[in-house]
Amino acid sequence: MASQRKPRTEWAPCFEATLSAQAAFFGAAHATTLQTRLRFATALAINNDPSGSLAINLETLDLERHAYGLNDKRTVGTLRSIGANYLQLHQLRVGARYLRRALAFHESHYGDDHPITIATAVHLVGVLNHSGHAKEALPMVARLAASNKRMFGPGHTNTIRFNLNLATAELMAGNILEAKTQLIELEMHVYLAVAHWAQCNYDEAAKYFARALDDIPSKTSAWLLFMFAADAPRVPTVNAALQRARSYLASTDDTAPETWPVTCLACCMPIVGRRVVCSACPNGLYRFCTGCVDRRYRRVQQFCTHDPSATAFKTTLPPKRFFFEADLGASDAAYDEVDGLYGAYETYCDTHSVPRHERLLRTSVPILNRSWHPMV
Repeated sequence: MASQRKPRTEWAPCFEATLSAQAAFFGAAHATTLQTRLRFATALAINNDPSGSLAINLETLDLERHAYGLNDKRTVGTLRSIGANYLQLHQLRVGARYLRRALAFHESHYGDDHPITIATAVHLVGVLNHSGHAKEALPMVARLAASNKRMFGPGHTNTIRFNLNLATAELMAGNILEAKTQLIELEMHVYLAVAHWAQCNYDEAAKYFARALDDIPSKTSAWLLFMFAADAPRVPTVNAALQRARSYLASTDDTAPETWPVTCLACCMPIVGRRVVCSACPNGLYRFCTGCVDRRYRRVQQFCTHDPSATAFKTTLPPKRFFFEADLGASDAAYDEVDGLYGAYETYCDTHSVPRHERLLRTSVPILNRSWHPMV
């Protein structure tokens, strides 16, 4: 029931009653009881309760450590689960410690190609990529891609997925040419667009972002097109891409117009409000929320491989607010029309809880500050 995403009230009491009965009959450290604990923790993890899963796994680790020792496959399996829990909770440094230990055991006991070893390595790669250590993750991803190609063949779903992970790791590590080679073969238009954007090849980037929107019309592909066009120099292809993104977004209803369909690399949470990037880093690879730039500056700087003194942050507004402010700043319409547009902008900001210090001031709108003046 848990794997079918049924309500927790239907399966959690069954687990709890079973665990209570098994602990009373077999004992808390019996293999049967420990197996049930593992399944309960897994059920919580896949139903978006990593905190509950982690609490059970930590208790299970103590029991298994005394019953089996630290070098038993069952104990190490729990270490891997704890590392995965910390990854879900975005506590990456702690998760990496558990996953490294589990991976070393699995490689020595099962070999590199065993499914358990591969699953552990995938978790560790996720931790490394999201903590600014993509170069360390790169050889591991390359090994995983080669293993899957050897075992399943080049056209298998797993092989394609790991090749895409390899291309992503190459991008994150700054190896743009190697990433493009992989992505051209995979025909992944979004990632190809990012690779061209990172190389400042704006015409090609615009073409591939537009293709991605044609392939899968969605908020994600439209916002990625906007994200590129809003940051890039205003050449004709970029202007056309910006209008294309605006037309698509105007034709759809977005219930969360301040929430980006990408996550902050420092906290792994969806970016809400302004998106922040470092202007000295390659375009399109790293993005952060304002909260992390303000409060987790050292973690953000882990992604910057350049001289720290060159770090300079720039922000991009969410599309709706971006176009509102662009229209207000460039409009030559009558005073009443612009005044009505500013009222709609204020209503939008109030509805979506935009902080007051992020809003465009009325005094910054040219028409609202000169049309009334008798000398104008």
